[in-house]
Amino acid sequence: MSLITQALVTAAEAEDYCQIQSPEHDVVIERIINGVSQMFSTYSSRAFMTTLYTALALDGNGRDVFYLPAWPVTVAPTVTLDTVLLTITTHYLQDLPSGKLMRVGGVWTKGTQNLLITYTAGYTAALLPADLKLAALTQIAAQYQRFITKDHGVTSASVQGSSVSHVEGGLLPEVKEILELYRSWRA
Repeated sequence: MSLITQALVTAAEAEDYCQIQSPEHDVVIERIINGVSQMFSTYSSRAFMTTLYTALALDGNGRDVFYLPAWPVTVAPTVTLDTVLLTITTHYLQDLPSGKLMRVGGVWTKGTQNLLITYTAGYTAALLPADLKLAALTQIAAQYQRFITKDHGVTSASVQGSSVSHVEGGLLPEVKEILELYRSWRA
């Protein structure tokens, strides 16, 4: 087993955060990291780690501003609109950190897959925002705890007059709160 390219943390970071001392659960941790990283991507409708988007066909929105589906942009896009290759400053301006493209003197023609864009966007491991990394580690720790206690699907339990409730699968509420800051509302 190995980590996917979109893994938000390393196995060493997760093991340190979960205080795992022995290598017996290395494969489990890698599976959890991969699963949590995919959950984050699915929930947020975007990839977080650096990704090359080649000839991405998008729908023009009829407005003067267009947001790319992934950000921050790390390699400036090449943009074709209605089969015409556009040039920066002449046809559009860009704000790379936000993935915002602003049309100069016009709009992004409304149409179905009439925008063809190639660009690179996402975070490197060193530049992944601290709150996003902490959210990933928190979710990984919760998933690992479920694995250790074998309480998959348990929502509450009582032991000698005490009761304990667990979040039923899925993302933790505090993790969702952080992910909302990074969720793609642009699609």
